[in-house]
Amino acid sequence: MTRLITLFAFLFFTSAAISQNLDSLVVSTGPDSISGKIPTYYSKGKKTIALKLQKLATLVSGYYEKIYGAPFQVKLAVLDSAHWPTGMAPYGIIFYSKGWVFMHSGMSFESFQNVYGMQDFKDVTKKELHNKKISGNDIVNSFLEFYTVHEVGHYYLNALSGAKYPDYFTNEWMASYFALQFFKINRPQILPAFDLFCELYGDNIKPKFTSVKDFNDNFLADGGGIPTYGWYQVNFYFLCKDLWNCAGKSLIPKYKTSFPKSNPVKYNPEEIIEKLGLCSAVLEKFEAKLNATSN
Repeated sequence: MTRLITLFAFLFFTSAAISQNLDSLVVSTGPDSISGKIPTYYSKGKKTIALKLQKLATLVSGYYEKIYGAPFQVKLAVLDSAHWPTGMAPYGIIFYSKGWVFMHSGMSFESFQNVYGMQDFKDVTKKELHNKKISGNDIVNSFLEFYTVHEVGHYYLNALSGAKYPDYFTNEWMASYFALQFFKINRPQILPAFDLFCELYGDNIKPKFTSVKDFNDNFLADGGGIPTYGWYQVNFYFLCKDLWNCAGKSLIPKYKTSFPKSNPVKYNPEEIIEKLGLCSAVLEKFEAKLNATSN
């Protein structure tokens, strides 16, 4: 698992040959399938979670199609550990690649803690779950729901929006913003459990590196494994919460016009803040916070 960031990057920028074979790759696992707006393939015995995530992805596509018009044509694979495409990523690594969202089919909370590197703060987690009256299953379910929408967000932002992300940092937090907007407007009830997961993860994981520059520089290299990558992801979520308070539904349209695919340019974080022109103080504060953590 030492080169998981390489795997994440590979999944976003996979070769044409592999993208053409994703359909056959999924079919080769022998899944059952569910027809619908979002064609869904799932490991046998996992129909309940597959239906749940398909319904969610369908709601997401409908919500954003009404706003932006572009029809969603994405597929969903919900696979267990025995059928996970380990040649692409270790089990537990959920991802979007070339029209497919790959989600795992869930796991016990104990397994979840082990897979995502939470073993060293199980006592803290148990106490906080009790205090907040949130169960371990609530955490797992909120994680699956939020990151299903996050990965659908990668599909929309990279395939349909007409925009080109200016750096890896923005590519990730914009997908989380896409998810947060959906849940704020449509399903806010999952957010308390997800907030708690992010708080626990952000406060207790010891990342290998922390700055925005480190994330951009290491996204295509050895990035410290799941804990470091996950630590960034939960901090991106906190950034999105602050951005939502000052930009709301205006941020995605601004992103689309600021970074058109017709003129793809790589920008540094300061230039990205300037081009977005929205909530610049929030973005500057966030960058300074991560940079300070690395000192």
